[in-house]
Amino acid sequence: IIESDSKSLNSLASTHSSQVSLNSGNSPAVDDDQEDVWLTWGQIINDWEFYIKKKNSYVKDLVRKGVPHHFRGIVWQLLCNAQSCPAKDNYAEYIKSTSPCEKVIRRDIARTYPEHEFFREKDGPGQERLFNVMKAYSLYDNEVGYCQGSAFIVGLLLLQ
Repeated sequence: IIESDSKSLNSLASTHSSQVSLNSGNSPAVDDDQEDVWLTWGQIINDWEFYIKKKNSYVKDLVRKGVPHHFRGIVWQLLCNAQSCPAKDNYAEYIKSTSPCEKVIRRDIARTYPEHEFFREKDGPGQERLFNVMKAYSLYDNEVGYCQGSAFIVGLLLLQ
């Protein structure tokens, strides 16, 4: 899922060109200040290792001011080291496995943001992605398993 998501760092990292382009998306004309912010974030993302090691406080200040919507999916993956997370390697195995919580998760998935178009369709892509993450987490942290209501948090993250 992550690799096929256009906002995912994985899909961007596999290209040979720069990771971020100002011309991507269909955004309206932006003023000079906003264009400067976009250029800055584009540079930071394209040279992440340098900025996070040498200009960490600068990146922190920019994050506190707010990450532009267009860059959030990429920036949050970079900030949380999603590429080097050991659990990421196990995700495919978790999806193939069976969780004792599956019935409860399936029941609650339909109740999670039922009016939102991404999650509205029964067994649609949104509900399926949400189910997969919830099931994988229940297997990853078997002490917690599944916690009713956590799908609302995961749903918000999936929308990002």
